[in-house]
Amino acid sequence: MHFAEIDPNNIVLRVIVADSKEWCVENLGGTWARTYYSTPGKIYAGIGYEYIPEADSYRPPKPYDSWSFDFEAWEWKSPVPYPEDDSGVPRTWNEETQTWVLIV
Repeated sequence: MHFAEIDPNNIVLRVIVADSKEWCVENLGGTWARTYYSTPGKIYAGIGYEYIPEADSYRPPKPYDSWSFDFEAWEWKSPVPYPEDDSGVPRTWNEETQTWVLIV
């Protein structure tokens, strides 16, 4: 099983493999929560992720200040949707202009 050590703000400090949460607490101290590898509906923890106890899952770090988290889709969303076009050219987010720009 996989476990994440979390700080008082529910931010992941490290992720380990162990037999139980109790083993983690008794041998390493700290606060631990299980993380699920390849379990539908669960996000595997990573350093810097936030543990959301109500969902028993993890939220990745916020990619940009302007983005908001969609708890239904369980992902960060930009304030402007990614352009739907057939160009096949990838885009990246520009936080300063709040727009998607072509990667050339």
